[in-house]
Amino acid sequence: MSGPNDTYPRAVFDAQGAYTVRTGASYCVEDSRVRELAEIGYARRDVAKAYDFLTRCLDDNDGERPGECEESLWVAAVVFYAKPFGRNDARGAFDANAFLNARLSDEGRRLHEYLRRLRHRWAAHDDGLGEDKTVAIYLPPSPPRSSLEIGMHGPARRVISLGTDIARQLEPHVAWVRNVLLAHEDQRRETIARELIATRFDGLCLTGVATPAPLAVDIDSVLALPR
Repeated sequence: MSGPNDTYPRAVFDAQGAYTVRTGASYCVEDSRVRELAEIGYARRDVAKAYDFLTRCLDDNDGERPGECEESLWVAAVVFYAKPFGRNDARGAFDANAFLNARLSDEGRRLHEYLRRLRHRWAAHDDGLGEDKTVAIYLPPSPPRSSLEIGMHGPARRVISLGTDIARQLEPHVAWVRNVLLAHEDQRRETIARELIATRFDGLCLTGVATPAPLAVDIDSVLALPR
């Protein structure tokens, strides 16, 4: 027989004040406070991942690593750090950039902006930062008689590692940002939980039992997404 615990969407307490949950489980919800907490967690996770990659770049023997590995570590560190702090239509409940900028020192703001610009101009978009974008052609001292006498080639100079000195400058900053987000996540979790209990979950709507969804990143699934 179907009961109130099988009906969605529904409130945690019904109109008569009865608690509708009969099975302890994780439930999907519609609630701005819980959404905010989730997005704080996303930001903290991204910066923690950036820190993990960055610490690998602190190795003084980085010259012994293949260039592709060194470049991959740096790009990953920069991209993961900047991810929570740019425009993101999927994360609208927590403004990570505004939150952080209100707490940064002048030097911290300088390093924060440095990493964001690296993401945009070096790692993610072709703005030529750290890369020789010279457009040139070689011509011989006398009129060329063959195409073999004309040299045309793309420039090859490109930064693949920012180096251990910059890694040492950035490491305390990225660790601090990670820890600030972690502390904020813990504080908001406690505050939201207390508020939900005090208000008898007013405004929170249960929409179903939370079940693990497949993390579809296969070719067809990605191509089916809107641009």
